[in-house]
Amino acid sequence: MTLTTFLELAKVCEKLTKTTKTLEKTKIVSNFLSKLEKEEISPAIFLIIGTIFSETDPRTLNINWKSLEPVLKSLKQKTLFQEKLTITSVYKTFLKIAQISGKGSQRKKKDMLISLFSQVSPLEKKFLMRNIFGEMRHGVKEGVMIKAISVASGLDYSNIKRAYMINGNIGEIGKIALEDGEEGIKKVSIKLFQPIKPMLGEIVEDLNQAFNKHGKNLALEYKYDGIRVQIHKSGKIVRIFTRHLKEITSNFPEIIKKILDNIEIDDIIVEGELIAIDSNGRPLPFQDLMHRFKRIYEIKKVQQLIPVSLLLFDIIFCNGKSFLNIPYQKRWKKLSEIVKNFDLAKRIITNNIDEANIFYNNAISEGHEGVMIKALTSIYHPGERKNDWLKLKSEIRLDIVIIAADWGSGRRHKWLSNYHLAVIDEKEEFQVIGKTFKGLTDQEFENITEELLKLKINDNQYTV
Repeated sequence: MTLTTFLELAKVCEKLTKTTKTLEKTKIVSNFLSKLEKEEISPAIFLIIGTIFSETDPRTLNINWKSLEPVLKSLKQKTLFQEKLTITSVYKTFLKIAQISGKGSQRKKKDMLISLFSQVSPLEKKFLMRNIFGEMRHGVKEGVMIKAISVASGLDYSNIKRAYMINGNIGEIGKIALEDGEEGIKKVSIKLFQPIKPMLGEIVEDLNQAFNKHGKNLALEYKYDGIRVQIHKSGKIVRIFTRHLKEITSNFPEIIKKILDNIEIDDIIVEGELIAIDSNGRPLPFQDLMHRFKRIYEIKKVQQLIPVSLLLFDIIFCNGKSFLNIPYQKRWKKLSEIVKNFDLAKRIITNNIDEANIFYNNAISEGHEGVMIKALTSIYHPGERKNDWLKLKSEIRLDIVIIAADWGSGRRHKWLSNYHLAVIDEKEEFQVIGKTFKGLTDQEFENITEELLKLKINDNQYTV
């Protein structure tokens, strides 16, 4: 058995940068995947999309440009081609780097990186660096990869996508599809403590639009300004995950206790919203809730300063049974039967738009974001944005500043197209509020790039 070299993968990545066509990218990746040995499939998928680890894996490389720059400077001018690196050897090196911690960890990481980079060609070096920073710049992420896995395996795209939304590990899904085929993909199911991607709702501008879409009885729920969470319980073990599949169990010990005290079902997965509240039970801004993400030894202190409330709104799994294909109204009924001592999201069912508007206005006046509007017959679609669920939020206008920008990938690789956004606080200091890369035309990206480069004060090759 001959293992595939990392150079071959780098050539594939370079080829991907030369085309802007999704079909062509899909073909390039699917052809490559179909030629790999079984143990190479999962590592290759992660190395191509540049994430290294699945979304549910808490490990990180924890390498920034400041720590990588001296590694590159220390390399001898002539690269030592001792042996050809394989896909699996590179991936195993990254896994070892992620495991390094404690005293002397930076030195150990540097030594491993020097060893790695001293054995590669310029092309391999290019994509090793992009893997480290998680920015491949060739336009292939999970969406295109799922299509490529579908083509390479000959399996239905929608089945692979659904399996990924439930499993959350695209490398594992690729391996299952190519190794076990349709039978393997069909076996992918909900597992406790393996969070699934949440169902999302489409945005509507007003309630008229929502009623025009469905034209019948609808459920309206308060949309809270907090953290959407997925709670998994098995016996006395409870774990909490965010909508991005990151675990936050240790930050909310009082919620764990409440779950254990009030939910008798052994095995269950429920969804809800965590919100910060004041002494009167009114919601606090989302920014206050962020203060709950402190170091473990500060949790008790911040727990008293910023109490939280959990409002449940869905059930996904109960005692071995998946509820994904159960209609919304039946899921709600089951949820209300199981969690009698828990607050559920405030809700009404109505076919009257005036009643719906009153409910929406009440949500806003009580300090919440707006409402979710749900069809009573809707099933749960993991990771998908469906018009079975709609969301209506109050409009907020902000003056926002671009304080940094990342170079894009794929056809956007020539432009600064991922913008770091900030607002100015009362001390006239910038406070970062997030990133965006959507909503602009190619010409607008080009114009903004030109203007931002005029204002550049620092550039690390990836971020200006």
